[in-house]
Amino acid sequence: MGSCLPTFGAEAERELEKYLVDMETKFFGLTTADVRRLAFQLAEKNGLLHPFSKVKQAAGSDWLSGFMTRHQNLSVRQPEATSLARSMAFNVVTKDNFFIFWRRFKMKKFPASRIFNVDETGLTTVQGRPSRIIAKKGRKQVGSLTSVERGQLCTTVICMSAGEHTFLRL
Repeated sequence: MGSCLPTFGAEAERELEKYLVDMETKFFGLTTADVRRLAFQLAEKNGLLHPFSKVKQAAGSDWLSGFMTRHQNLSVRQPEATSLARSMAFNVVTKDNFFIFWRRFKMKKFPASRIFNVDETGLTTVQGRPSRIIAKKGRKQVGSLTSVERGQLCTTVICMSAGEHTFLRL
């Protein structure tokens, strides 16, 4: 049922590649099954002749393999679970405000005992592993949005001053 020729033209495949990268950067990466269903839908909507399964309504794994071979800057990756709150908090305005604050802070002379580093981590009792998604090669971190409502969350905060004072809270 497979075909040696690509179902889509070069321009359509570039658009699909761009869409996959764009969705992944917005924490909505597509799994291989999602991409195969999307390819079927694109072919159907555009009236293209294709060897895809009408029963499964998806392109075959051979099509996906060929697509990934033609687009070497894509890879299948395991994303890191990222909450919506965390993904929304990191933006240009937040980053710029941090550096404005940091420049003002550096101008003042504080003793080491007044400078603290705080780190917080959350451990959930029930969280499944996110599905592998297609992402751009070379990215150090790939994220996928997760629901906050799953299981119990235990938060640990560790605070330490430059003057050797430590505070641990569970």
